[in-house]
Amino acid sequence: MIFTADITTKAKPLSLHPQKTILKITTGLVYKVEVEFPTGPCGLLYTCCYDGLHSVWPSTDNTWFHSDGMTIGFDDLLLKTQPPFELQIFTDNQDDTYEHWCQWRIGMVSQEVFMARFLPTYEYEYFKKMLQEMAEEERERKEASLEAPFSWLE
Repeated sequence: MIFTADITTKAKPLSLHPQKTILKITTGLVYKVEVEFPTGPCGLLYTCCYDGLHSVWPSTDNTWFHSDGMTIGFDDLLLKTQPPFELQIFTDNQDDTYEHWCQWRIGMVSQEVFMARFLPTYEYEYFKKMLQEMAEEERERKEASLEAPFSWLE
C-alpha cells in the first residue's frame, strides 16, 4: 500500500506556526518514504513528519527536508501497531510571494507474512508462532484419532 499526501502551502515567510497535514495510514510496517519537491520552491518549502510528538523524518529533532526539483526517497522501517493510525506532516513556506507544493509517499505492508520480509526477527517470531499452531493442530488430530481410530466403521 502506498499512502500519499499532496500538500500546498501558502506563502508566509517568518511564520511561527507551520501548516499541519494529517496523513491517515493503517497498522503495519512503513518500509519506504518519498518526498517530492517539484521545480519551483528553490529550497524555500520546508517539510517534516511526526508520529505523535516524535520526529520521524528527518529523525533529528527541529530539522526539515527542503529541496527544488527532486525527490528525496529512502528505505526505512517504522512499525506502527498502536493507534492513532496517522502521521502528522508539517510544511513551512518561506517564500514571500508564491505558494508551493510537495507530495509525501509512504509505502507500507500490513500482513505479517510481508512484514517478515523486512524484519528478520519478526519473521522468526511469526514462523515460530505458526509452527506452534501447526504442532497444536497435529496434536489435536492425533488425540481425535485415538478416541475413534476407525471412524469409518461407526
